[in-house]
Amino acid sequence: CDGVRGVGIVNAVEILRAFPDVPGLQEFRNWMYSTDRFDFAEKCSDPVMVRARQEFASKHAKIRKNWEVGAEFPSQAVIEAFLTPLVESSEEPFEWGAPNVPELQIFCFEKFGWQESHTSEVLRPVLAAVQNTVVQTRIDQYSSFFHRAARIRSKRVAKVVMEMTKGQAVHENMLADDAA
Repeated sequence: CDGVRGVGIVNAVEILRAFPDVPGLQEFRNWMYSTDRFDFAEKCSDPVMVRARQEFASKHAKIRKNWEVGAEFPSQAVIEAFLTPLVESSEEPFEWGAPNVPELQIFCFEKFGWQESHTSEVLRPVLAAVQNTVVQTRIDQYSSFFHRAARIRSKRVAKVVMEMTKGQAVHENMLADDAA
């Protein structure tokens, strides 16, 4: 499935702000293929969204030349996977445990052609970390890590997220101090 090559996280978020649904993403693709001035009002009756798309097009007119979008964008398979993800439905309780090295060695040999010695070398840091880890019984004990890792630092992304969440991003502590 092809997405949009050359687009980083910041531009991706800005694309989703201006083209937030499947018809919008199709309109984005059409704009990408256009050579003349593109009429966003032709397919969109919302004047606020038309204005947002016009501003996006103006701001990204030069950089879009570095982007590549496939004719099948947006991919129906990607949309379906996003809307209805395949998730584990087992009722058995989840248990953390040490990796099964012999099984991993067999798997890595069959899938990647790795010799046992190479797999053992790759697994060495993982096994060391497992041995040094203090047991954590609940996922929320990792929350301080998630708050550090998931905070938005980009001012452009922060602006989009603030608009999309109607200001809730600040209350949810999603933004880094220097992005707010």
